[in-house]
This record gives sequence, structure tokens and C-alpha cells, in this order.
Amino acid sequence: MKAHFAGHPASEIDPSLPPGVINVSEKWIESVPVRLSGHTLSCFLRGKIDASIDFDDGSHGVVDFKTSEPKPSQIPFYSRQLHAYAYALEHPAPGKLFLSPIARMGLLVEAPHATMSATNEEINFHFTSTWLEIPVSEVGFLRFLDQVLSLLEQPEPPPPGGECTYCQYRQHAREHGM
Repeated sequence: MKAHFAGHPASEIDPSLPPGVINVSEKWIESVPVRLSGHTLSCFLRGKIDASIDFDDGSHGVVDFKTSEPKPSQIPFYSRQLHAYAYALEHPAPGKLFLSPIARMGLLVEAPHATMSATNEEINFHFTSTWLEIPVSEVGFLRFLDQVLSLLEQPEPPPPGGECTYCQYRQHAREHGM
């Protein structure tokens, strides 16, 4: 799926994107340490991007491929992941990939909807592509990191959230010596 888009115009992802070329790099990226005022801890961001876009105006985009049904609820769910990629690309560790500015980012959601052909060894599907744009907000992402660092700097873990099944599991394990 990714290879199909490599080297193609950005308009193949979505006609509303500015002119540019899609690069499928699947490269590991890493940021310099993120140090926020008021915190003793710092963090760095590391991940592997699916693709980027080099727009003709010199700016860049970050693309993450998903295979599922496209839903607007995916935008906030994956927003932090793409913001982490964007931050790492704009503030790279020495020797890591640098792309700046990141002007656009989003999910290219591929939804399989029909079988085109099948053999005992292979099944070919037909996909519908949907671009889900994620608004770029480094300020909002840094606010999130501020909350993460505040949580990590606490002397004890916070009590489990009533809605979080993982927190409930961990609390149960602590209470029962597991």
C-alpha cells in the first residue's frame, strides 16, 4: 500500500493538498531532549514515520497509513502520534532526519471493501482511500507533554481512573500481590 504512493503527487492522497511529492521512508526519527520550564525531567520522542510529503513551497507533511474504516474519531486518537513525529522532525537529534516546517499532517485510511481476486496463496483487495487531516498545533502538543512530565514527576502513581481498564487491572494486581 505504501509503495503504491511513493514518488506520486500529494494530490493522489487528497486533491486539497498543496502540490508536492510523497516520500515513503519508514525511517526512525528522534528528537533532541524536550525540556519544559518548571520540570526537572525531560523526554525525547522517537518513532518510525510511514511517509512524508515534500510540498513545492518548501514545507512538509507527515502521513500515517491506517487500514480500517475511516472515522473522525481517529483524528484525536492519532493526533499525538503525528504531533510527536512532527516535533521530532522539526527538532531532530544529531544525525536524524530533519524536515521543517511541518505544515500538514494526517491519516491516509485505507478501507478494504471488495475482493478483486483470490488464489490459495494470495488475496487481492480493492481499497477506498480517505484522507483525515489532523490540525497542526505544536503549542497544544507541548501542553500535553507538560501534563505527561507533571505526572511522571509525582512521587507516587496517581489513583486509578474509574474509566481506565488498565488502571483497574494494575490496582487489582497491586492489592492482590500480583
